Amino acid sequence: MLHTYGMVALIDGLSIEITIKGSVVGDEKNIKVFIVLDNIRHMCELDALEACCIYVYIWRLYKECKKTSLLKKFKFVDPYSMSHDLKVDSAKKARILASRMCGTLTNQFLLMPCNVGWHWILLVIDPHNDTTYVLDPLKEDRHFTEIKIVTETAIKMFNKNIGKRGRQSHAWEVIKCHQQPHGSVQCGFYIMRYMKDIIENYGCDRSKPISSLFVEGFYSEEEINEVREEWVEFVYRFVHKNDDEGSS
Repeated sequence: MLHTYGMVALIDGLSIEITIKGSVVGDEKNIKVFIVLDNIRHMCELDALEACCIYVYIWRLYKECKKTSLLKKFKFVDPYSMSHDLKVDSAKKARILASRMCGTLTNQFLLMPCNVGWHWILLVIDPHNDTTYVLDPLKEDRHFTEIKIVTETAIKMFNKNIGKRGRQSHAWEVIKCHQQPHGSVQCGFYIMRYMKDIIENYGCDRSKPISSLFVEGFYSEEEINEVREEWVEFVYRFVHKNDDEGSS
């Protein structure tokens, strides 16, 4: 239904405009996201996703966390500000990330999707324990150097701000997680599914390590379809202007 709507309504550069509250990613101003026909087509065809698609799913997850009082457990980081192709130097990215860490509670994780060069990964940052978990659907070291520098610099800024002496070297833990099918471009869908699984299964019970949530292998077609359908349903609400918190 959404694709059919897009084929009719989103022509000549038209788009679905979604206003996301700035508080979702710690921004002072609201953020406007524009969903074009290609974004919908890529979602329907399990094709490569742009940051705007990840942004929309974060907005949905934020609302779910708010309903279940899990915002004290998780914070989201702007998926665009940390992207490899963004023409912003590493120092500025580190300042943006350090600013997002400010006010983080003990045992509160930052969920940070980032594009490291035509590929999405998820970093789960535990700033108070000076640890970052890496979930990579391809398990390849592609353009990780910059995001590692950005994260470690931000942690140092955070520790200095709260007057804490951090580790001598930041701890990185690569999680053995579900891997996207060979030859596919489903990394964006896997990142969304990682976030969903972490929030739903790790929000209330942290007696086990985060690595226990994942196994090596693939997500089933049903598991990927679940996040895709959630995204489509969420966007479709904005088409009909019946979302409770927000379209402009």
